[in-house]
Amino acid sequence: MKRRRIFVTALLTVFISVFLLACGKTEVTDDGIVGRWSHVTDGGNEQIYVFESDGTIKLETSLGDAKGTYEIKGDTISYTMVMPNGIEKSDSMTYKLNGDSIDLTKNGKTYNYVKK
Repeated sequence: MKRRRIFVTALLTVFISVFLLACGKTEVTDDGIVGRWSHVTDGGNEQIYVFESDGTIKLETSLGDAKGTYEIKGDTISYTMVMPNGIEKSDSMTYKLNGDSIDLTKNGKTYNYVKK
């Protein structure tokens, strides 16, 4: 009876630990995308995407910064950010890494960003 109680307690401890780990923040496993990526628009303005390993994203522009979270599934980055005007926006884009550059495709247009 005592062995059974120890086994059940150990089993519950494992299940609770796995549950708590699953509820935590998801780490991004694709280290290739983590970092600062810069693109200069046709108008000469720089845009910088900052992807962190903890799943946070930041977009730095001359109009202000947007911050939020992102998730990668396959070649798609889905994100939700609070824009400089305070409005929350969710969207997605595909990406292709090319060494120290990344192509981000959104709404049928591809933009090349270089690692800073």
